[in-house]
Amino acid sequence: MVGPEILSTAGKAASPLLSRLAAKLAHSLLFRYQVQRAVRKKTGIALPGRAFRHWLRRVAEVELKQPIEETGVRLARDLDTTLSVYFEWAVQRDRLSKSVAIVESVYDSVLALSPDPEARILQASWSSSRHSALVARLMVDHRSLAGLSRQDAAALLRRYSVARRAVRLSAFNTDVDALDESLSGISGRLPQVPSGEVRVLVAPFGAGKSEVAEAWHLAQIDVFDGQPDSPQPVWVDAAELTGRSLEEVLAAIADRDLIRTSGVAVVIDGLDEVDGERAVRLVDQAKVVATASPRCSFLLTCRPGVIAADSIVVDWPGLTTEEAIRLITAVAGTEPSTWSWDPILLDTISRPFFALAVGVSMKAGRLPTGQAELIRLLVERALADAPTSALAVTDASRYLALRQLGENLTDSGGQADGLDFRTRALARETTLVRARPSGVVEFSLPIFQQWFAAQSLLEQPLRVRQLSGDPLLFDRWRWAIAVACLAADDEQVDSILAACFAGNPGAAAWVIARIAEGHDWRSETAIDESQAGVRVLRATRACIDAIGELAPLYFPVRSSTQPIVLGVRARGSILTLGWWLKAAADDEVVDLPSSVHPLQTGVDRTEWLPDRSGPIPEGGEWPWRIVQERFAGQTIKILETHPKLGPRFGIWHVESMYAAARQLGSKPTMMFNPIPVTEIRAAAGRFLSVVDNPRSAAYQTGRSVIPGQLIVDLMDWLSELDLEELRRPLPAPDVDPAQSTGWVWGLYSDAQMQAFYAEAYGQACVAYDEAVSSVFASFSWSMGASADGEFGVVGDLSYKSGTSFGARAPGITTARVPISQLSEIAARFGDDAKIAANGRALITRSADDRKRSWIHALVRDRQSPFVHAGPFSRPGGVTDSIANRTNHPRPASELAANWLCDDMKALGLAQGTFPQLDR
Repeated sequence: MVGPEILSTAGKAASPLLSRLAAKLAHSLLFRYQVQRAVRKKTGIALPGRAFRHWLRRVAEVELKQPIEETGVRLARDLDTTLSVYFEWAVQRDRLSKSVAIVESVYDSVLALSPDPEARILQASWSSSRHSALVARLMVDHRSLAGLSRQDAAALLRRYSVARRAVRLSAFNTDVDALDESLSGISGRLPQVPSGEVRVLVAPFGAGKSEVAEAWHLAQIDVFDGQPDSPQPVWVDAAELTGRSLEEVLAAIADRDLIRTSGVAVVIDGLDEVDGERAVRLVDQAKVVATASPRCSFLLTCRPGVIAADSIVVDWPGLTTEEAIRLITAVAGTEPSTWSWDPILLDTISRPFFALAVGVSMKAGRLPTGQAELIRLLVERALADAPTSALAVTDASRYLALRQLGENLTDSGGQADGLDFRTRALARETTLVRARPSGVVEFSLPIFQQWFAAQSLLEQPLRVRQLSGDPLLFDRWRWAIAVACLAADDEQVDSILAACFAGNPGAAAWVIARIAEGHDWRSETAIDESQAGVRVLRATRACIDAIGELAPLYFPVRSSTQPIVLGVRARGSILTLGWWLKAAADDEVVDLPSSVHPLQTGVDRTEWLPDRSGPIPEGGEWPWRIVQERFAGQTIKILETHPKLGPRFGIWHVESMYAAARQLGSKPTMMFNPIPVTEIRAAAGRFLSVVDNPRSAAYQTGRSVIPGQLIVDLMDWLSELDLEELRRPLPAPDVDPAQSTGWVWGLYSDAQMQAFYAEAYGQACVAYDEAVSSVFASFSWSMGASADGEFGVVGDLSYKSGTSFGARAPGITTARVPISQLSEIAARFGDDAKIAANGRALITRSADDRKRSWIHALVRDRQSPFVHAGPFSRPGGVTDSIANRTNHPRPASELAANWLCDDMKALGLAQGTFPQLDR
């Protein structure tokens, strides 16, 4: 808890007068009687007279001759101790407040009873806020408010609130009071926390969670101040609870009887600053206390990715655009013109932290382009202001201590500073850190931690490989990596991003997206011809090495180990690239012949493959964006055409082989009849007999082209199966074509359609897992659909009448859920649900086509959430579509391909609409 400021020692000049009056009080019984009567009259507090007069005589010459600003706290505590031997005094809950009031009244009465004119002057000079300041000093080393009146406790809590806000907003170097009107909209949208309940306020970094919680806390203080027996407000930082139970901490702050009778209204700020298991335990402990003491309420704050969303979670939407602009205007002094702002920046300013940062930057004459740059500019501005810079940056020992602190806190998720005594002492000498009750030091703002952690990466960029190779470490370090890139020169940027690709190409894509925020795709800056080719080659090599066996699908190479020869031609800001297709001994950059250009005809494609020609993007990361653009342009094509994005004889492979068998056998029909294996072998034999190397050839039948490798695999597969007929790996039509509606779904009964989609989605889940664990293995945890663990699909099949698709058309509503929840949902529906054979999908069938699907309610009410694990989490929402996949030869693969495409789009590694297989 932030302590109150030290009181002014104004009044020391009056010590001679106080000394004379104190001596009189010590030696004159009559004077002590007079003071006692005056005190009782002024305060209305009943006192044990003899004990009080004895106390006056004892402290008079020692303490009362000193100004109250110096000795008032000691006197109040001494008086309370003296009177506490009396039962009537000891049982009073506000006795400390009364002690302060009595001590103040003693000073005032002594002066009032003095005929000396100087006494009148001294009385008139004392601050009217002296009482609350004395109370603050009285409680500086105590968390408990025991002994204070409600009014004094409320005043003290408000002082602590002001101090916390001053620390949070210190980096902005602006008047906190001037911001209150701009942030007033927060007070009108506070979360509702009923008595006996717990709420978790969830919002991303910089969204103002602590400010919202502070406003709620202040509202509880107002209630506490004005209503007897209302709950006592309590503020606790989650980091303070490390190694201590919530009940233990609350007992140290509030009396147990008070918790039981009046309750407490508790804020626990920063759940994301403790480890995930501890955060979950704190929520559970809060629920236990709220249940046991129904007058208690708890508001906890954290960023997404810490607590599983359920009915206790409250999402904070941030500021409206109008509120954000008012806040920026309050800081910058002028209203911003936002019509030309990048959409990313407009979205960013909905978070108060970043709106303030934009205002500060505008005031300085510079508009940041994205969140990472906002962080960097804000910290560097704060460090440029004395006295911070003198201690934190210009002094080498303190700078190294802070850099080590930033690295250790980021590594440990804020749990440990990892400093020895001397280094911790150096860090504490700056204004950027604060100490927790445990003695561990931390930065006063998260952005300081990220900035200093970023400085360590500039010194050791190769460490980024380790950080980006682990999902937990990357989640902790990702903003520091982005800030480091923005502060780096070209060589450092390339080193950091190459290491990031080596750890996880999805993590590298996330970093590139952050540092490229607001950077245009067309730069007007002339290209450094001596470095352009080298940098593009380095970025290309890093990407190819990272994606491994995917490399031949995305780049014109036979394997990821093949040497690369890039042709480069730079003219002004225009960069033209081409690939040398002949064998080479090593990676190399050469001059691109003038005849090689993407739009040039007649180029010998056996030597050169033109790649791109155009302006380079803005920013030092431009070579990496060029490589990323090439990658993104290939993704949908690969998903549509590659027959085996998974293991041999996995879902992708089997569906591709079945689709090839349909083309090789008799004419395919919508009935998906069994295919005689003899027909397949005969057709395949004709192809295999006329080509020397079938694995590299292709077989064309009608408009379809079947890769020769797939035919070879099909023959191997059939040999292993030893079947007479090949059947579709999904439920087949069960309605006589003569009785059907003429639409593809008319060949399926309602029950068979339900079974079809259960199996199709179940197999799609497996197909997705196969792709992520094999071909896309280098991306692993950065693939959004699976970033939170294994998932399943729930769906609802319904039939709508009177549509353009006929009298009765089926629709399918689906959503992804954690696999652990499927059994719970299955128990809810019983036999009405169809579950896939592999247990990965559950499909129900609605009886009422007018009723909105239960899937919408499930997602809306947040009863089937994922615990968001990090920046790549992409649980997805509800998908509604017509149920027309029954005629598709590879429905599971196509569903998985769409999920993979969405994952890659989220990383900026896919362009276009969506993949359509075998169309």
